[in-house]
Amino acid sequence: MSTAGRTEDIKMHHLNYFVQVATSGSLVKAVEVLGVTQPAVSVAINDLEKILGVALFRRRPTGMELTSFGETFLHHVLAARANLAEAVASVRDMKSAVSGKVRIGIVPMDAVPFVHEGVIALKQTRPGILISMITGGNDRLLPELKIGGLDFVIGREAGPAMMADLIYEPLFGERMAVISWPTSVYANRGQLTLADLTDAEWCMPLPNTVIRERIEDEFAQRGVDFPPNRVDGAITTVLGTLSGPPVSTVVVVLCPYSLARTKIETGEMVELPVEFDKALPPTGLTVRKDTKPSESAAFLMDEFRRIGADRKH
Repeated sequence: MSTAGRTEDIKMHHLNYFVQVATSGSLVKAVEVLGVTQPAVSVAINDLEKILGVALFRRRPTGMELTSFGETFLHHVLAARANLAEAVASVRDMKSAVSGKVRIGIVPMDAVPFVHEGVIALKQTRPGILISMITGGNDRLLPELKIGGLDFVIGREAGPAMMADLIYEPLFGERMAVISWPTSVYANRGQLTLADLTDAEWCMPLPNTVIRERIEDEFAQRGVDFPPNRVDGAITTVLGTLSGPPVSTVVVVLCPYSLARTKIETGEMVELPVEFDKALPPTGLTVRKDTKPSESAAFLMDEFRRIGADRKH
């Protein structure tokens, strides 16, 4: 067998003919399936063996039997063909922009209503796109983003250490709100301070999140002890029950205004006039550096950018 040639010399018909002969075990059977002449297949197999520098088959009177080199080569060729078929299907999905899969991470207190609005808008025009949503804090979502488990994350920007190899793009800003039932003991007391709510039962975002750190800083700057009587991370659950009879008239919820906006506008809840700095860091997109998003992910990110721009007005 001659010295191996270049990989670039291997053509697609070499691989197609090789696979057919290997799987059928016969030149005659391979020719019948391929619809070509037997000399054409023989020449292709001989060329392939010259390029590789090894014998791929043992020529037997009963047919063609793979050598150990042939068995190894067949394994890799079949895997390569499967990968190629998957690549072609993915490109077709991207081109049509009507199917595909997007995996997004959501920091719940930062982005739930915003994300739902964007997903609904996208589904109206591209219903074939499958969207998977994972919730958690930046400490959970950003490591997953870095290894490719997520396409992007919607939330507030994390600290410098966590943002290595990532890019953050702000989309919109909002404020915090302290809310409760209209029957709350605090609802009609006029202007309040954080100190006035010392005896309240607080419901707050989870610790170790950007928004929770912002809240803790606010209490510290105003010299008010952080509320010991509180439930962490149950905000969406509490909001879901606020339209019914109150569990307690001293429960107050501290959260981004967008989470409670609808219930405040319908009168099911009230925003308490509490004196504190209500500004929050902006909510935005976090993506990997030097990584182009899939077509489906790019469409969804553009939808979020559009909705974020509307919120700025």
